[in-house]
Amino acid sequence: MRWLIFSAFLALLVGCGRSDEPVVYEVPRESPQPPPAATPPMMASTTGSNPMQGQALPMESLHDQGDNPAWQVPAHWQEQAAGNMRRATFAVEFPEGTLDVAVTSFPGDVGGDLANVNRWRQQVGLPEVNAGELEELLERFEVNGVPVAVTALYGYKSAMRAAIIPVNGNTWFVRMSGAPALVERDGEAFRSFVESMRF
Repeated sequence: MRWLIFSAFLALLVGCGRSDEPVVYEVPRESPQPPPAATPPMMASTTGSNPMQGQALPMESLHDQGDNPAWQVPAHWQEQAAGNMRRATFAVEFPEGTLDVAVTSFPGDVGGDLANVNRWRQQVGLPEVNAGELEELLERFEVNGVPVAVTALYGYKSAMRAAIIPVNGNTWFVRMSGAPALVERDGEAFRSFVESMRF
């Protein structure tokens, strides 16, 4: 009997020491992880023999090359607003359509003759050529002591005549583009314009 009373007394003491209030524990919050750094977009790689393919010339690479050279514009060429990176623009109107003539100038060789010719060939739908085939596509001559290389490229739907003129650390380009029959028809006027240029 004494044992039962003693046990009950102990149970009462232990029960009095309990608290019915919930215990709240504070757990430190984890600091949010910073988002991963953005991956810069991949630059399109170039393939083949054309190192300039798919590349655009940055505007900051251009510099003031001074005034345009003197030239004799064919009577049937109509001067247009130059715009963008062009030094001059001409429209050549025919009943069958219009040719676009662009004069541009950039520092350096802009990739070299092979890269430029292959880029133009791509624009008119022709396959690229290698260095051994390049010279067959170029006519080289001089204009007032300045070297000039001219090429004529004829695709199925479009064609181009282009002159490459390196002078004073820059390369000037004269390009006529449009329907193949019209580019062929105005070939002499294109040649006379290039030959009239005086730097």
